[in-house]
Amino acid sequence: MKPNTMNLIIGSTKHARDKHPDFADNICRALCLAQEEMGEVAKAINDRADWEEVVSEIYDTIAVLVRIAEKDFKGGFNEK
Repeated sequence: MKPNTMNLIIGSTKHARDKHPDFADNICRALCLAQEEMGEVAKAINDRADWEEVVSEIYDTIAVLVRIAEKDFKGGFNEK
């Protein structure tokens, strides 16, 4: 991994937490948000967006996945 990549992930995750402090009510909703973000990556690619936009969507997706890994969602792991 390039040294700046981790900084970009940390920055994207901080930005996401600041912008959306109430992340998700449960793990299922959090997973839906991750799928939605991945759809944005696919849309950017399919629309032949600038590479910077594609990468931005990738980092948004990674930020959601980090938030899931760090249990930012409100409910417990098995709660619905």
